[in-house]
Amino acid sequence: MDQSVPGKIADLFLGLLSCTALAALITFSPVVLYSGYGESAMLFGVTPLLDQQIGGVIMWLPGDMLYLLLISTLFLRWLDTGIPDKRAGMITQGLAHE
Repeated sequence: MDQSVPGKIADLFLGLLSCTALAALITFSPVVLYSGYGESAMLFGVTPLLDQQIGGVIMWLPGDMLYLLLISTLFLRWLDTGIPDKRAGMITQGLAHE
């Protein structure tokens, strides 16, 4: 099924929101959300909560940047197809006057 560009942008934006919400929950949670992972984080000298927060930030920033890049690319391509080339209009107008 071929979806319109605004529909694709809306889908990506909803994906962006869900990714952001989950990453914010993981990053700003005052407690460790997955207790089974807590002991292995101590191997690297970080607390389980700090490890969780680092993971949330890693999920948040690159994930959102990818979504924003895709949304921006689609939007700019969509704008480019909707704007007629001014030079082409000038050429056809010049030919009509001859």
